[in-house]
Amino acid sequence: MTYTYSDHLFSDLHKDAYGVRPGETAFRHWNSLTPDQKQAEWEVMVLTMREAEDWRRAQEAEAIEKFEATVAKTIANGAGNRETAIRWMMDSTVYYGDWDMFCYDNGLPYGYFKKEAA
Repeated sequence: MTYTYSDHLFSDLHKDAYGVRPGETAFRHWNSLTPDQKQAEWEVMVLTMREAEDWRRAQEAEAIEKFEATVAKTIANGAGNRETAIRWMMDSTVYYGDWDMFCYDNGLPYGYFKKEAA
């Protein structure tokens, strides 16, 4: 059997798959497994990570759609253009120009506004 698992990357993959780093119990469990068992568990975590990533992308796409609808509504309500609408939306928060927190709070991908500027 070919092994693709990595003891050194177990914690990273666990976080990517389940959203948290493994605790002491999970490390003890991992270290008690045979190489074949580790490989089987590794493959489950890889699949779980891929599912989590697909879910995250779908959630971000939905958040973008919702955000852009709010931008359009804000323009229609008097902002006049996209830049002003987004500035008004930021001004209505407590983030004081923290665009990364604004993205997080709106479910937008990290750097969403930086990508627009590029």
